[in-house]
Amino acid sequence: MELEQLRKLTSKWFLGCTYGGEPYTVHLDEVQAVLREFGFVEDQLQIAAELHDVFEDTRITPGYVLSLGVDHHAVCLALLVTDEPGDNRKARKFKSYPIIASDWRAVVLKLADRIANVRRAGKWAMYQEEHQNFREILRGCKHNLAPIMCIKIDRMWKTLDELLDFHYNDYYKLEKISDQELVARGY
Repeated sequence: MELEQLRKLTSKWFLGCTYGGEPYTVHLDEVQAVLREFGFVEDQLQIAAELHDVFEDTRITPGYVLSLGVDHHAVCLALLVTDEPGDNRKARKFKSYPIIASDWRAVVLKLADRIANVRRAGKWAMYQEEHQNFREILRGCKHNLAPIMCIKIDRMWKTLDELLDFHYNDYYKLEKISDQELVARGY
């Protein structure tokens, strides 16, 4: 299923839900835009971004979405970033972050979601309070990735850290290098 077809469905599934006073699909657009901003343009990630809150915030099930012909890997990615059950936000995140950390694409998707939320949703203090734990668990995951992917993900972390005014011992001293220059350097 193409993203445009899926959007028609997610618009129905989130009908009546709002995000900052606007239709919920605004948030889905913003998460997809963050992914593109950092060079993650793959259809699978974009579709997962469209689905990332569906299983958590609607009654739609993964089985139903799969029956519609949506890419299996995109549905799995959306499931990886779906909060586990818990009595409160802290308990849900405690269970969910290690699951997200198991797949670098889920980390990228969750970072895009968090960046979009921090930029827009007005929950800056909550996200700032959670950031150290979020960062320690998700940034601590190790995956064998090409250097260019690591640089893209590092740029996402740097952006989120800056948005939350989080200083991590001057951890980031990344050069401002274009993707074209990285390719020219053999990354």
